[in-house]
Amino acid sequence: NTRFLALDKCLPRRDFLQVVDVPSTAEGEPKLAYDPEWLAIMRANHALLSTNRGNVRLPAMGAPSAMKLEPHQAWVADMLARRGHADIPLNFAP
Repeated sequence: NTRFLALDKCLPRRDFLQVVDVPSTAEGEPKLAYDPEWLAIMRANHALLSTNRGNVRLPAMGAPSAMKLEPHQAWVADMLARRGHADIPLNFAP
């Protein structure tokens, strides 16, 4: 089963916690995998990530070069092909 958790503000007469059970049709052990499209989006927008307290200069709305995913999708596909899979290792440690 997959469990989703939805959170909201704790306010009077409002549900702030909800758990929904979704039955799974997958066989065997569950596994985590990278999403190639999301990896390409994150790579395309990496220049917009800032670890400083200052403002980030964003591209203009509708700028033609704002987000061209094709080269990033190709790069991600190449990296996943080199790895042979998109699985995330299950080597988590506390």
